[in-house]
Amino acid sequence: MRRILLLRAFVTGQAPRLSMINLPTAIVAGDLDRIVWTSLHSYSSARAIPNARLAIIAGAGHLIHYAEPDAVIAAVTDVARRSQ
Repeated sequence: MRRILLLRAFVTGQAPRLSMINLPTAIVAGDLDRIVWTSLHSYSSARAIPNARLAIIAGAGHLIHYAEPDAVIAAVTDVARRSQ
């Protein structure tokens, strides 16, 4: 639990810097992630990063790139195509 609280403090501390990201950004998260909560990190990051694209994958947890690689690739590809 301590590590989760430290992670929350880190994520919260980094939040003011997110608006400085000026590159195409894909935020891909699982709706069942219990390590980096989608409600805490993903939605707020997508709002803070200019032109970020948010993809929430139903039924996926923290290791989304292993569980749903095709969904992650699709989200990143979408951002890459839109930035050309």
